Amino acid sequence: MAYYFFVKDLKDGNLAEEVVAEFYREMEYDVETLERARQIEGDLEVSGKGKKPFTVEVKFDRMAKDTGNLCFEVTNKKGDLTGIAKTQADVVVYIVSKDEQSVNLFTFDTEKLRAYLYDTANVEKIRQVKGGDKKAFTLMLVSIDNILADGIAHVEEINAELPI
Repeated sequence: MAYYFFVKDLKDGNLAEEVVAEFYREMEYDVETLERARQIEGDLEVSGKGKKPFTVEVKFDRMAKDTGNLCFEVTNKKGDLTGIAKTQADVVVYIVSKDEQSVNLFTFDTEKLRAYLYDTANVEKIRQVKGGDKKAFTLMLVSIDNILADGIAHVEEINAELPI
């Protein structure tokens, strides 16, 4: 059964971006949504608190709650880099619904995440599949248990309502 519906997924993605923006605002950061021309850098730019501004790519993984995996897109049907393999964002945040009123935020340093995904020592922990629109994308599935055990993400539960 396919779970992809562009308009709904776009709406959910925008909602997820707002959840992450609000998360940073509550920590007293300034947050701006990046304009389309800069979206290779991510979805948000976060600044303030005397720190260098950083960019954030936001992903809402609607299937993670049921599958126990996070899904990282890496190439399209032409073999061009996409998703985590292409983004220039400093940080990648995956949102996973926990229940009707809370989500887990998995925050990754982009370069450390890439190194983990492409490290041959992790080949047994990562499953490559085809998925997305007409199964045109190469995806890397990683168990949330492995992500937690290997300490590659900072995980925080927050109150937020997103579609489950």
